[in-house]
Amino acid sequence: MDTTTRNLLVLKILSPGFRARDLDTKEIVSVKTRAYKVAILDTVVFLESKRWQFNQTTYISGEVQSNAFSLDSLEIEGHDYDEGESHSTTEYYERSELKGLLGVCLKGGKRPSIEFHDYTGYGFYGRDSDPVFEAADSIDPSRRYDILTKLWEEFPQCIDALAHIANPYVSSKLFYRNAENCYCAAIAIAEKKLPPDFDGITLWSCLENRPYLRALQGYCILLWRLGRFAEAEEIACKVLRRNPPDNQGVRFIIDEIHNKEPWTED
Repeated sequence: MDTTTRNLLVLKILSPGFRARDLDTKEIVSVKTRAYKVAILDTVVFLESKRWQFNQTTYISGEVQSNAFSLDSLEIEGHDYDEGESHSTTEYYERSELKGLLGVCLKGGKRPSIEFHDYTGYGFYGRDSDPVFEAADSIDPSRRYDILTKLWEEFPQCIDALAHIANPYVSSKLFYRNAENCYCAAIAIAEKKLPPDFDGITLWSCLENRPYLRALQGYCILLWRLGRFAEAEEIACKVLRRNPPDNQGVRFIIDEIHNKEPWTED
C-alpha cells in the first residue's frame, strides 16, 4: 500500500477524526481516523493511506504518527496596536489596598498602555454581523462550535473565537488540551508584535483588548483547575499587571492559587 506523510494543523475536531490544514500544501482536508488524543491546534504527523473527494471536500484516511501543540505551525500575523496614555496603579487603588500579592503584582510607577486594533470578528461576515456573539447566544453546543471554528479558520487573528472555543473544555479532565492549545495560541497571537520586555497596560475599558484579557483569565482558571499552581499564579499576576482595575476579579482568587487551594465550583 502506498502511503504519504502529511504535516497537518488541526482546525476542528470531528467525529471521527478532524478537519486540518496541510502545512506544506495549505490544502484543507477532512481526516478520517481514530484520533482520541488529538486536540484542536495540534500539529499532526499523519501517514495518509487513502484519499478521495466528495461534495468538493477532500477526505484522507490513515494513521496518526505523532501529535503535539506547536506555535511555530500557526504562522499567523500578530495584532497591531496603538500606544495610549501611561497609568499608575494608584489611579485604581488606595495605597493601603496594595498589600500582599496584589501589591507585589502591581508594584512600580506609571506604565504605558496600548489598545489593540479590532480583531473581534464584528462585521467580518457583513455589516453588523457578530459571529462570536451569535455563537455565545446559541443554546446548541454543536452550532456554537461550528460557528467559532469556521470563524477562526477564515479569520485566524480573531482570538476571541479561540477563547470561546476553549471555554467549554476547561471543565473536562479528558479533553483539557483543547482549551490549553486555544488559550496559548490566542495569547501568543495577541502578543506577537509586542516588544519582548513589554510590561505595559491593556485596559478592559478598551473593547478590543478584551479578547486578550479573556484568554489570559481563561488560561489562569484552567491551570488552577489542573493543579498547576505556580503557572496559574504567574498568569494571574500578569492579568493584574495588564489590567490593574481588574474588571475580571482575579485579585479575589490569586491568594487561593498562591496557597495551593484546589479549585472549586463556588
